[in-house]
Amino acid sequence: MHYLRIITLFILLTSISAFACAQESKSDRYATQFQAIIDQYHLRGTILIFDVAQDTFYSNDFQRATRGFLPASTFKIPNTLIALETGVVTNANSILTWDGKKRNMKAWEKDLALKDAFRLSCVPCYQEIAGKIGLSRMRQHLSRFSYTGMDVRKETLQNFWLVGASKISAFQQVQFLRDFYYRKLQLSDHTYNTMLQVFEIESTPSYSLSGKTGWSTDHGDNGWFVGYLRSGDSIYFFAANFEPKDASKVEDFLPAREKVVRQALQVMHAFEEKN
Repeated sequence: MHYLRIITLFILLTSISAFACAQESKSDRYATQFQAIIDQYHLRGTILIFDVAQDTFYSNDFQRATRGFLPASTFKIPNTLIALETGVVTNANSILTWDGKKRNMKAWEKDLALKDAFRLSCVPCYQEIAGKIGLSRMRQHLSRFSYTGMDVRKETLQNFWLVGASKISAFQQVQFLRDFYYRKLQLSDHTYNTMLQVFEIESTPSYSLSGKTGWSTDHGDNGWFVGYLRSGDSIYFFAANFEPKDASKVEDFLPAREKVVRQALQVMHAFEEKN
C-alpha cells in the first residue's frame, strides 16, 4: 500500500509538471508570435490577452504591460458608462449636438448619436460629456470603478485622459474590462445593456468583437486597442499598447493598432475573420 501511494504521487506530480511545461511552452510560443506581428507593422509595444477558459494571461512583454500610459480615447468606455448612469445621456441613440464650430475631423462636424460619437472617437463630444458629468461625479465613479491613476481636477476635467499625468496600464485596462463584462461596477442594467450596444464593433454567428482604440500625442505617439472577443463559449480580454518605430508614418500606425490584435487572436485560434 505504501508503494502504491508513492507511485500515485509520482504520477500526479509528473502530470502537473507536464501540464506546467505545456503551458510555459504555449506562453513562450505566443510571445514569439505576438512579437513577430508587432515587428511586421514596425511598432514597439505590448499585446496582453487574458484567456478566461485557461485563466491565463499571454503577452509578448509582461513588463511593459505593467507600465502606465495616457488612456486617450479608451477612456470613452468609462466616460460613456458614467454619462449613462448619471443621465447625461440616456441611450445609444442620444444625440450629441454639434455647435457649428470647426473640429479637427470633418466626420465630427454634425450632430452625432452616442454610439457614433463613440465609434468615431469624437473628442469634443466627450469633452462636453465630461463637463456635464462634473468633477465630483467623475471622481466618485472612477473611484467605484477602481479606475486609478487619473489626474482629475477642475483644471483637467475635460482633457485629463488626453494630456498630462494620467496613466493606465494594459493590466489595469484588462481588469476594468473584466469588471465591466461581469457587471461588477455597481451600475444599472440599463447602463450595462446600452454600453454593450455602443461597445460592439462586429458580430457574426461564430464570434463578436467589442473594443475601442485610443491615440495620445502628449508624450509622443502612443496608441491603444482594448476590448474583448467572445467566440463560442470562450472569452478573451485584450489590451494592446503601441508606439510607431517611425513617427513620420502615423497613417500606418493608426490602423495597425487593431490589425495587430486581430492577428494575435487568430494565432490563438480565438476567431477567424469574416469574409
